[in-house]
Amino acid sequence: MPSVLLVEDNELILKSLEHVLAKDGFDVVAVKDGEEAMRAVAMFNYDVVITDINMPNINGLDLIQRLKASEATSNVGIIVVSSLVNESSVLEALRLGADLFLPKPIKPYDLVLRVKKLVAEKMD
Repeated sequence: MPSVLLVEDNELILKSLEHVLAKDGFDVVAVKDGEEAMRAVAMFNYDVVITDINMPNINGLDLIQRLKASEATSNVGIIVVSSLVNESSVLEALRLGADLFLPKPIKPYDLVLRVKKLVAEKMD
């Protein structure tokens, strides 16, 4: 079962996406900021990390940079889901190593399909 680390500071969005992904068979760990995410990836190798950009402590862009800089997590799939959709944020996230940038609000089942596709691509 593919594993997903979900990083989102909005509790309602976090719980909603966690529920949808878990219901579809993903092993989901949900955390509220980049600091918690870094602790989580130190303990487990996830297939995909889904992150917001605007978060307390370590923001999503810093998280992407740290994940890609570490040998242990450099191959993880990264999906950014954010309401911050200006061109510079999208380009910066992709430049740092995100595989996909999805604007909020996102349809939960669209996210599930994107995660499945990314997991399949990473396994090839």
